Amino acid sequence: MRRAPPPALLLLLLVLLLASVARALVIESPSCRLMTHVSGEFTNLTLLETGGLQNYEVVPVSPFTACEPLRGQDLTGKVALVLRGDCNFVQKVWHAQRAHAAAVVVMDNELRHE
Repeated sequence: MRRAPPPALLLLLLVLLLASVARALVIESPSCRLMTHVSGEFTNLTLLETGGLQNYEVVPVSPFTACEPLRGQDLTGKVALVLRGDCNFVQKVWHAQRAHAAAVVVMDNELRHE
């Protein structure tokens, strides 16, 4: 069964492939709180510096953890929203890439203190 993200925690995000030159993630709506993010070490900085990832729709995937191939989803021109945990980031990004996602945002449903 597909787990929907809790509304209050939906935008508690860890970023893998999204950031601007200033390394910020801007969520225009809806947004519950402002959180810091972490860019993935494999982020395409040239793409980000040229503003290549603007105005993309962020959509939750199924299965939400993206630890298995995404079921019948064509994410062309969209950003995949996946839940942290259950498998490594490489596997999550691989499955999103196979569904043609433009980028991946990994969200956490727990507030973690660094």
